[in-house]
Amino acid sequence: MPHKIVKFIEGIPLRITTTPTGKVLQVKMKTSRGDLTVSSETATSGTCILKDKRTRSTSEVKIESLRRRLTRSEYRALQYAVDLVLKST
Repeated sequence: MPHKIVKFIEGIPLRITTTPTGKVLQVKMKTSRGDLTVSSETATSGTCILKDKRTRSTSEVKIESLRRRLTRSEYRALQYAVDLVLKST
């Protein structure tokens, strides 16, 4: 049974899904661009899943390419989420 934790980084809520032992499975966050999902598979390849608000499409995008498209605080929260996922694996 996965545990769900909500943590605020730079004012942006991160919905963290963990195993009962504490391993982070995925982190979801809402941004101005759309919904972002970071999991252990995508974080190791330097990508995340973006469900775009404007085009209503879901695609895997490089984290570095989101730097210009997100606000500064959203990008910092995304970096925190990636670090969290990579450290727990």
